[in-house]
Amino acid sequence: MDFKFCTECGTKVPKHYRVCSNCGKQFANVQDSYEQRQGADASGGTTSPNLHEIKEPIVNNERSKKQASRSKKLTLTIGSILAALLLGGYYLGSTLTSKQKVIQKFDEALKEKDASMLVGIVDTTDPNIKISAENVFPFISYIEENSQNPTFSALEKAGFVNIHPSGKKWLLFDNYKINIKSFYPVISTNYDGTEIYINKKRVGKINRGEGKTFGPYLIGEYKLKALYKGKYATLDKEEVIDPKSINSKEIEVKFTLPENNLSIYSDEDDAFLFVNGKNTNQRIGEIDQFGPVVFDGSITIHAETEINGNVIKSNETTLVDEDFTNVGLIFDYQEDDPAENEVVTAGDVRESSEVVTTEEDLSSLNVEDEVKVIRAEYNSINKVLKNYNVNKLGASFTQYINDNGIIKKIVKKDNGVTTEYYFWDDGSLFFIFTTTAKPLENRYYFKNNQMIRWIDSDKRTIDINSGKVNQEYREWENFWVNQILSSID
Repeated sequence: MDFKFCTECGTKVPKHYRVCSNCGKQFANVQDSYEQRQGADASGGTTSPNLHEIKEPIVNNERSKKQASRSKKLTLTIGSILAALLLGGYYLGSTLTSKQKVIQKFDEALKEKDASMLVGIVDTTDPNIKISAENVFPFISYIEENSQNPTFSALEKAGFVNIHPSGKKWLLFDNYKINIKSFYPVISTNYDGTEIYINKKRVGKINRGEGKTFGPYLIGEYKLKALYKGKYATLDKEEVIDPKSINSKEIEVKFTLPENNLSIYSDEDDAFLFVNGKNTNQRIGEIDQFGPVVFDGSITIHAETEINGNVIKSNETTLVDEDFTNVGLIFDYQEDDPAENEVVTAGDVRESSEVVTTEEDLSSLNVEDEVKVIRAEYNSINKVLKNYNVNKLGASFTQYINDNGIIKKIVKKDNGVTTEYYFWDDGSLFFIFTTTAKPLENRYYFKNNQMIRWIDSDKRTIDINSGKVNQEYREWENFWVNQILSSID
């Protein structure tokens, strides 16, 4: 049997087939070839296939053709569906990762105060920050408190955020994230061993003059606290970092804690300082600055020294007024036998004369300014007290006199319970300070021998401009002025 090959699909088929048994392609001149083959058989040639053998392939080929058509349609349908799915998926993917979608999610997270949602769409350029719900909270908190309608657009204008490409998502789509600005606080203080807290979390210790860097932190509102715990005082101060003030990667924060230090002087530099009855083992002459201390009445200081085998104590001072940081611890002792000296009592002094002061119109006086002048003069006298001539009138009354013979200060003790300090400038009384063992303290300020302010033991302030000047005030004024001016005679 002769064969031929289909020119469409290359299938080997009997030469007399009119169509390809594989793909259904029709062959040319099949009929002519068949008739010629029938004539050859009649003349005694090769036997031809019978009619049934010819028709059977034709039927099969028609069926194959229909099946092929169905297959093509199915393939086209499936291809169209896949193409639609791919196009739809690509569009959906690109939409989900677009700038607009990320900004929309960012605005929604701020509105809902959703830290976990924010974590998935924000980052920072600082590799030392790992984005978490904890470190984005100060950012959310600040936005919540300072913006009625927080949006990406508004925060971008403020310089707090920006949006940028962040790699690929699903290997196909550009991914975007919102960058939050970050910063480093550089903190310094004026006390060694100061503890630093940021948003109530202790982050470390720093020393005086040391600028220490903390962070980094995402931009937001941060409350910083410096805490110093000393032997005689606990000092603290807080500062708030406003994001609007952050103009660079680092922001400097200086904590200047109160300089609650004392300048202590005495007429015995070798005497030891005692605080609340306990020896500090520090000699007065070796102390430059003592502290820090608190002025809440919880600290009382005095000095002790040994003279002729006897331990002598200075006056005691209770710290209640931070305006008076120069403290004199003076020893009131007699080298000679007190019995051999003439003792002048307070009663003797008061009875020596009666002084009547002339009143001036001080209603227009700026009392606050005058008080500042008085305090400055008070400090200047105490600083050079050791240079004055000391005139002791008994064990309880001491005068400090300058080289011109002018009394600058008097210290008077009453039964070891009350101590009174009087100060003069150019012969005029300007300040009286009294303290008792409780302690109860009173402060009296004078101008031209007239009282202009009185701060009593309850820390109530009465001055000539307060509207509280009454008979009680005038009685105190007359009593003290007459008492002290009489003591000079």
